[in-house]
Amino acid sequence: MLQEVVSTQHALYHDRAGVQENFSAGTWQNSAFADFSQRIEGRSSPFPCHFGTAGFRKNELRFFYSEDGNVSSIAHALEHYVKTCRAFGSNTSFVVTLKTDEVLSVEKYHQVFWNLLSGLAKNDQAPWPNDIPVEVENSAWEFCFAGEALFVVCTTPAHMHRQSRYSPHFSMLFQPRWVFANILDTPEKAKKAFNSVRVLLKDYDDAALSPYLGMYGNPDNREHLQYFLSDDKTPLGCPFKSMRETRPALIPAGVLKVGVVADAGSDNKAAPVFQDSGDIKRSVSE
Repeated sequence: MLQEVVSTQHALYHDRAGVQENFSAGTWQNSAFADFSQRIEGRSSPFPCHFGTAGFRKNELRFFYSEDGNVSSIAHALEHYVKTCRAFGSNTSFVVTLKTDEVLSVEKYHQVFWNLLSGLAKNDQAPWPNDIPVEVENSAWEFCFAGEALFVVCTTPAHMHRQSRYSPHFSMLFQPRWVFANILDTPEKAKKAFNSVRVLLKDYDDAALSPYLGMYGNPDNREHLQYFLSDDKTPLGCPFKSMRETRPALIPAGVLKVGVVADAGSDNKAAPVFQDSGDIKRSVSE
């Protein structure tokens, strides 16, 4: 049964070999994967995420590529990943990459990111886990989908100085909370890993260390501040106070519509924002 389920998932997302088999040289998916591989396995400057690097080398990561940003498709693939991810390995993550034709500002990508998470939440039919608070300002909060707590990292083409958050296409990495819990099972291990990442970030990024990087559960830590870091020290945060705001009901169409919202301090500029139907292709490429 598990073999049948995993085989089904291969059509939704891919392991390392699957990316190469399904996307030939010259395609944007192949190019995006090649860039990801180079960054993860680069020897001149080690990538600062131990879990991601280990997972990639052991073929435990899974990759999903979207041409049009259809939220329903992303939600469907993420749900299947969450249900089977424990079979992929102890350092698994789910990498979602959206085709990005033009570069937006970091601030606009921040809007895209949170509206996409909101869309995923609205397409999530599973109840919110009882042990995870819904208020984002709670130090124990984490984004949850299909009943699983997931740490999320967003990378964009607009991050020039914070190279650890750069990618040629808008991407989101979902890492199950249990990946950390299984490996960093003592405060000593967690602190050692955290300090090691900070050392690597100093060498990897041109930007100064973000003051919002912290350890899960610490009273002063806020997970949502780490999901999407600015290219400097500007706090971007989360537009929602509670995940209840993003889940009033499921979206029947399963996807989101792109609209516009005025930039702060401007009457004639507009940034992408999602409504109730459609897709997010325009918001990523315009």
